[in-house]
Amino acid sequence: METAQLKVEPTELKQSFNDAIEEQELSNLISAYVFSHDKCFGSKAGRKDDLAWESLFDAAGVSELGPIGTHEGREGKMAWAQQAYVCSNSTSNLSTDDSM
Repeated sequence: METAQLKVEPTELKQSFNDAIEEQELSNLISAYVFSHDKCFGSKAGRKDDLAWESLFDAAGVSELGPIGTHEGREGKMAWAQQAYVCSNSTSNLSTDDSM
């Protein structure tokens, strides 16, 4: 009985691994964004709140407060989100009302 051998080049294997890592990092970044947004505005945030949150970032996803992914752990992200919320409230008149 002959067994089929899978031949994979080391560079292909490394590329697949790097792709998987990048995909996980993007997934983690999206989760961090959603978590921080909900900590700021609550899960019933309205469109005005969403626009205020988005305005904190430039096209690269960076704000004056730093990149969203730089804080370690739940405590750091929560503090960052609260700071972002205070900053956005001081520059505009926000409402957490979701009727728009």
